[in-house]
Parts: sequence; C-alpha cells; structure tokens
Amino acid sequence: AGTDPGDPASVFAILPVSRQTALGPEIRWHSVAGKSYRVQRATALGQAFETVSGLLPATPPVNEFIDKNAPKNRELFYRIVKP
Repeated sequence: AGTDPGDPASVFAILPVSRQTALGPEIRWHSVAGKSYRVQRATALGQAFETVSGLLPATPPVNEFIDKNAPKNRELFYRIVKP
C-alpha cells in the first residue's frame, strides 16, 4: 500500500474525518503516488463486502470518494483495497 514499515505513523487507514455529504458518505484515506485503490462497503461486520467504486488512481496526499449509491439511514462499514 506504499507504507513505510520502519515508521509507526505510516499506516494505511480510512481517515477519521470521513463525513456524510448531501450526495452520500465521503470516505478519505492517505494515498501514495502510482498506486490505485477500490472502495468496498458492507452493511454489517461479518457480512461480505461489495465493491462500490471503480479503480481509483491515487491523488496524494489524500484520496476522496463519495458513495452516491449508499443506502440511506443504515450503518455502513467501508474498507479500501489495493488491487
């Protein structure tokens, strides 16, 4: 994912400032030049994740994705994967 194993602050994680917008949940994460990502969503922990984005090229330092097709009024779980 482009993290530095020698740097404890170098982590691959969704940023806690992700928020709800008028169009849907906004998911943000640190990205690395030359990498690509996909966003996946589940409606419950332990359930299968579905891919909700196409291949997203990195836009360092942070990528953003708005899930415009997210179910309304539901708790949702997201993860970022590097194909």
